[in-house]
Amino acid sequence: MKSAYSMMALAALAFTACDDESYNDWALPQSNSQEAAQSVAVKVDGASVVNYEAIEDDDALVSVFTPTVSSSSASKTTYSIVFNNGTIIAVNEEGKVRAGDLKEVVIAQYGRAPEKRTLEGTVNALVDIDGVTTLVKNPVTIEAQLTAPVIESAYYYVGSANGWSDSDKTYVFKRADETKSVYDDPIFTVTIPASFDAEKPTERVDEWFKIAPESAYGAENFWDNLIGAETDGCSDLKATLVTTKPQAFSQPKTDGALYYQLTLNMMEYTITVTPLAFEEWIYAPGNPKWDPETAAALRSPDSDGVYSGYVYLDGEFKFTKHRNWKDGEYNAKTFSDWATGIAPADPTFSSDNTNIKAETAGLYKVTVDVANGIFEATLTTWGIVGPAQDGGWDADTDMTWDATENAYVYTGALKAGEFKFRANDGWDINLGGTNDDLVAGGANLTIATDGNYVVKLYPCRNNSEKIYCTVTAQ
Repeated sequence: MKSAYSMMALAALAFTACDDESYNDWALPQSNSQEAAQSVAVKVDGASVVNYEAIEDDDALVSVFTPTVSSSSASKTTYSIVFNNGTIIAVNEEGKVRAGDLKEVVIAQYGRAPEKRTLEGTVNALVDIDGVTTLVKNPVTIEAQLTAPVIESAYYYVGSANGWSDSDKTYVFKRADETKSVYDDPIFTVTIPASFDAEKPTERVDEWFKIAPESAYGAENFWDNLIGAETDGCSDLKATLVTTKPQAFSQPKTDGALYYQLTLNMMEYTITVTPLAFEEWIYAPGNPKWDPETAAALRSPDSDGVYSGYVYLDGEFKFTKHRNWKDGEYNAKTFSDWATGIAPADPTFSSDNTNIKAETAGLYKVTVDVANGIFEATLTTWGIVGPAQDGGWDADTDMTWDATENAYVYTGALKAGEFKFRANDGWDINLGGTNDDLVAGGANLTIATDGNYVVKLYPCRNNSEKIYCTVTAQ
């Protein structure tokens, strides 16, 4: 621990009186001689490492230095520390600070990892001597070590959904920001499917599981290194995790869930279980019309929380669970894995803005996994391809987006023959089937006779559960 002395310089000011015959400049102020200022030094002796394992709560006082004031005339001394990152905390006359205040400085500079940290700063001592306050500064070094449980880099679900496999890592818990230390982001989440009877696939069975840390897979006995519940069959939606004689968690088949979201808080060593039964549809209101009743619809055919559809995005938007705002939404906080050009409107959420934002306006093919926080999107432009237009199956005729119609539109000549709709001049995304029910990769459509037509492709399902087109002869 460093220590230092700071001495106040002595200063004296003398005035010489003029005799009666001297010229007096009465504009100058008159002053009596001052007493010589007191000299004072403050010595700062280091304290031992502040170890938070021995500290019961944040309001406890911990010693960071031992001060000694040289002047016996000092009536009061007030201390503070200015750390090198600009943070200032108060110190009492014994050189002690509130444990919570010091912890915040450590976290701000180093994060929450339980390692010994060194903090540099300056002690400001305001010394009162006979009514005169003197500022004395000393450099100070403080060592502190936070405490936290061991948090591993990865955790896995082991249970009914993967046949209690000791090698299958299908269901891995993920963090919102994998670039952060596990001590700064100790929240791990995974979504698993509910379990069904092997002989009666439509009948639910109870869900049983434990948690495997990464280290368990390299241990001599995998099953002795799992994390689980205090009591076997614990079905609490929030429970404590234990490593000593861990038992299996359980969720009853009677809850009707199709999926479970499991959230680990490894700083608190708790698990939160959220039974999920996803709706078949969600909706995407946004700029310029925030109206769920007419918004584009995305469908999850298996009700597994993975929704797909076409949405025209122009700036900010969200997803609603129904065609209203009152029944809940999925927003920027739902997702952590983003498509290129799609991101939170306010990544810091400092303005309470949870909207999602598309950088480029256009019609997107969107797939969102709301259970696992994955957002996929492809910006598309559309054309008509096939013998019904001049390019045959090799080149398509471009269509134009009509914002009023929420449709891609082509007006012009077409020939008798087959056609389909395709995106981005390629075959990765194409629609066919029947005019009133277009599906990905569907059958070819037909123009009956040569002529001029208005063809409108309605991909967004704003007013229908189907993607469809209209073909009108002029």
